[in-house]
Amino acid sequence: MAPFAPTMFRALTRPRLVALVGGILFVIGVVGLGDGARYSLFGQSVIGKTVDFHAAQARSASVIAKVVVEIPPEAPFQWEVDDWAGLGDWEVGGPAPLRCAAIHSDHVSCLYDSALEIYLQPVIFLALGAAGLAYGARRRR
Repeated sequence: MAPFAPTMFRALTRPRLVALVGGILFVIGVVGLGDGARYSLFGQSVIGKTVDFHAAQARSASVIAKVVVEIPPEAPFQWEVDDWAGLGDWEVGGPAPLRCAAIHSDHVSCLYDSALEIYLQPVIFLALGAAGLAYGARRRR
């Protein structure tokens, strides 16, 4: 069998499948942008204290950190922050800039306070989804 047989890629070039995956990615991007907007508009900047951190995978820049967050009217709580782009300067006992908001009714949630962290991933999903939808619509004609 040839390494690039046409039958292997037939499923990937079907416009309906590409449009379906594109639609799913588009919806994920829209939801992510909405969450980012809610954190930006209704959240507050907080400096937490890093308790522990580790790399998410061996060859990845991602860092998962446990941070103690103190928001004045509430008791301090511990939160796990996912720095997927590895932008933070993580050290045990060091400061961790966070953006916290009461998105959910039962608890406050926090993200690493960086516009790149909050908006880049949803924009990538949105662009890939739009490209998939456009490809699917163009190929169906």
